[in-house]
Amino acid sequence: MYEIFAGKKRSLVFPVMCNGHVKIDYSDNIADTSNDSDTTDDVGYGLWGNKGSFSFEAIITPYDVNGHGTYTASTLPAVPASKKIMPALDQSIFTAGTEDEYYNEAYLPRASRITHEMMLFHNSNFKIYLKNNTTHNENNPAQYKIFAEMTIGTGTGTTTTTISSSDSVILPAHGTQFVYSDADSVLGLNSKNRKLYQKKTTFTHASQNSTDLLGVASITGLHANQEIFTHSGQTATSLGTIASFPNSSTIRLNANSPVTISAVTTNIFIPTTKHASYVDDTFHIGFSFNGRTKRMELFLDGIEIASGTHGFTGTQKFQFAREDSYIGAKGGLTTGANSATTNKQFMGEIHELCFSAVSKKSFGDLETLKPDFEATLMYLQFEEVDL
Repeated sequence: MYEIFAGKKRSLVFPVMCNGHVKIDYSDNIADTSNDSDTTDDVGYGLWGNKGSFSFEAIITPYDVNGHGTYTASTLPAVPASKKIMPALDQSIFTAGTEDEYYNEAYLPRASRITHEMMLFHNSNFKIYLKNNTTHNENNPAQYKIFAEMTIGTGTGTTTTTISSSDSVILPAHGTQFVYSDADSVLGLNSKNRKLYQKKTTFTHASQNSTDLLGVASITGLHANQEIFTHSGQTATSLGTIASFPNSSTIRLNANSPVTISAVTTNIFIPTTKHASYVDDTFHIGFSFNGRTKRMELFLDGIEIASGTHGFTGTQKFQFAREDSYIGAKGGLTTGANSATTNKQFMGEIHELCFSAVSKKSFGDLETLKPDFEATLMYLQFEEVDL
């Protein structure tokens, strides 16, 4: 029987800077029928009894693990830290070398945030997680790729195959209101009437296209790993990313600029404000494995974003490892310094999560899960009545 809820949508919450997880204890779920204190040789059921095809679904709300990892007076965070957005430190603290005295930096260092993995579900034979895919922390909320990893076989015949979205698929909102009197209005509007770039400074030297771009009028608001742009008509063109914090008159790029600075007073643009709007939204993540064809498919909001064929060539069917499984982190849980990286800590909300013993070709309802209970291997609902 299905339950109907009204009011605010509830969830299992993993706030930023937590060490939270849900442990699905194997020994608590599998009866020791042989009475030998060993459940690995007993009859499995549910998740651990399934062989071959299966599907995974979850409705989640990810949080922003980047925050402003560093900020200066010219890049002061527009959105304050909260349980949904990682806190930040002023650049002067890093310059003084005292960043380890602050909990947020010890928990997840700024250098680790830009590639942080957030585990939704972890079993040695199946893992699904989000991975931050950014190059810096300033005015650049986390954006996430989605990965699914499967292991089939035993011993030397074990094969692991991973599929993932080719690019970030959970993205922050980007753009500001257009101001007609603004000097950078030459770049116009995007399709949603938002301005995507803002002018920061100009060049005072022409005919340059090397890694060192000379004659920068001002470096205010520029920082390492930031992408910078020039423009031609209504089109913005990337000059590349800044290799290190610029000095008073030169920008050093990670590679030669593909564009020649053709005139003095050529404008330099950077992206306008980005906002981690996804922290107030929900996403349906789906995964399907066909045990006969070994096809793996990954979905976001019902749309396939990745697929592939598992590399295992033997006759053994896929099985979940007979061990404890985790929601929101991986096994071997730790606390203390850099524990978020070690645990692959998920930060966000999980509303519902389900495994089914069928290979789904599509996912219908994206707002709530409606599992076929005859095929359900595990279904967890974290909602509450709110009336």
